[in-house]
Amino acid sequence: MKNTDTDKVRSIAIAFAHLPIEPNEKIPFFVSHPFTDSSVIMLPSENGPEPMNILESDGEERFKKEIVQRLKKQNTVVGLLMMISKSYRFTFLDHIKAYLNNDDLAVCLRYVWKNSEYTNCGSVFTKKQLLSLFRKSTKEKLMDEDELSVFQELPERTIIYRGVTSVNCKDMKVFSWTLSLERAKWFASRFDDTIQEVFQAELSKEGVLAYFSDEEEIVANPFMLENIIKHQ
Repeated sequence: MKNTDTDKVRSIAIAFAHLPIEPNEKIPFFVSHPFTDSSVIMLPSENGPEPMNILESDGEERFKKEIVQRLKKQNTVVGLLMMISKSYRFTFLDHIKAYLNNDDLAVCLRYVWKNSEYTNCGSVFTKKQLLSLFRKSTKEKLMDEDELSVFQELPERTIIYRGVTSVNCKDMKVFSWTLSLERAKWFASRFDDTIQEVFQAELSKEGVLAYFSDEEEIVANPFMLENIIKHQ
């Protein structure tokens, strides 16, 4: 197995830190940047942490300098990844994936997947690219011990469920499903929406890429889903 190039990953993170801060015209308090979603952050000072507006005076320069200093102190890839804002994590993973061994790829993919809201939107990775990441990832690092046990003991064919609304009902050939019908119903009804439906599908054991316990989630190979129907 190749070695992870942590120095290269850190240099990419530092490049991300130097990206311009994009203000939110509708909500001034919010911004878009790989290391913050807020225009007001806490920076260290002689008197302890103090709030600072990074859009005023030399705020952006001080903010980026502080972030770079923190990045230089991080010695692990996942530590670097955890500093990235949620909306940029898939993009960051795309930039660093070539410098990760399969163990670190698994750790990073697990973290990004479990801490992202819209994992199936395809805005960064195509389905085939995402499928490749899961296949490369070391299963013992992608799942914890209990999850791996569930994964290994799955039957040869499994019924899985997915709750959808108008936002995500158009494409059912996606990765995120669940073993729990009740959990799928929760996803379908968590927002006040005109569409609140639960679908079920069949999946062979070969088509299961991972199991995550938080939502009894089955990460499915979307190209191997069979008999997708609306649950009655």
